[in-house]
Amino acid sequence: MQGIHWSLFSWEAFATILAGILAFVAGVGAIIGAVFVGKRQVNILDQQAKIANKALEIEELKIRVEIFEKRLAVYDATRDWINFILMYARAPGRPTHHPEEPREREIARTFYEQMDRARFLFRPEVYIRLTELFSLSSQLRIHQGRARRAIEDADIERHLDAEHNILNTISTTSLSNLFGNELNLSIYGATHGDRIEESTP
Repeated sequence: MQGIHWSLFSWEAFATILAGILAFVAGVGAIIGAVFVGKRQVNILDQQAKIANKALEIEELKIRVEIFEKRLAVYDATRDWINFILMYARAPGRPTHHPEEPREREIARTFYEQMDRARFLFRPEVYIRLTELFSLSSQLRIHQGRARRAIEDADIERHLDAEHNILNTISTTSLSNLFGNELNLSIYGATHGDRIEESTP
């Protein structure tokens, strides 16, 4: 195998070959650089997408917490309302000239407000059930007033029986069944009990 006779190459030819080699090396370097930059840009975009997803998850969690706190306020107001009725065997809200009257009025006012807000926070059945409880408490007040004013024993007994039945119905009210899973922060979101998937880490 014969070697290359460099003496046969002129400087112009050598310079042309060298320029071609350098251009090829520069082209390869540019391709490698472009691939590196491309991969880096892809990584940056991937990190940006992850950050955006985390921000979305945090915002969703904030909404869950806000809705949960509002729903919990309805739950607390309903619990206090029922507990008062069962403790004193009457509906709160009437003037009694009792040391507990300010607290009684606050319980009544809070329940009225939260009952109305329940329309926008829970499924429709919850609001309907709360209005039924309110209606029962109104009936309780009516029967107790009529029992006090009744003259005939039969009328008194009839109103007392109605009062007993109402109190029994209220006492068997299960708040867990009433509000259901909509007080479960981990699986329910901001809209009327619509289920939203838990995010995975």
